[in-house]
Amino acid sequence: MVALYGGLAVVWSLTGGWIGREARSGIALHWAQLPVNPLLLHGVRFATLTATALILAGLPILLVAGSSLVGGAEGDALRLVSGLPGMMLLYLVFAVLVWALGGWGVAGDGWAALLVATMLSVLELVARLHPEWLGPAAGPADVVGLPLDDLGLASAFLAGGGSGGWVALIRVLLWMAGWGVVGAAGVNATSRRRHPPRPR
Repeated sequence: MVALYGGLAVVWSLTGGWIGREARSGIALHWAQLPVNPLLLHGVRFATLTATALILAGLPILLVAGSSLVGGAEGDALRLVSGLPGMMLLYLVFAVLVWALGGWGVAGDGWAALLVATMLSVLELVARLHPEWLGPAAGPADVVGLPLDDLGLASAFLAGGGSGGWVALIRVLLWMAGWGVVGAAGVNATSRRRHPPRPR
């Protein structure tokens, strides 16, 4: 649990707070001077930060696993290493929410992502456990909600626990892609508002 939440804190601290703040402030004016598409620029920067955060979040787990292996606790080391891909998938889900919210200019995109993740988790639980509460909206709510079941199945699959989890993994990736498109649309929209196309 320490490794899980510690890694989430690392991802939160590195990815949150800058893209939304830049979209709302004059900092974006400086980036506009570069002859680069704003979406590409912010996307590459965010992907680089996310990759750095994932490396830093996973490094302590690998170090602990290595020390366990040296100490003769091969089983503990294997469990730590096998659980790492699932943790990385969870961190990516959070990072995508930060991107989606920050792209639309939410200044506190890191905190907002935590709140939205909680709300989407509740929505998913209601859609799955009590769909009658939502009526016809249960289906769309299940699509939008945080894919908790699929995350669990995909994590088990990545840890080597079965062959059927690849479908769940695809669903999680599609969910992240959808939120990634939301963030990209936000970056594009905020960039156009601040920097309208120049007349030819």
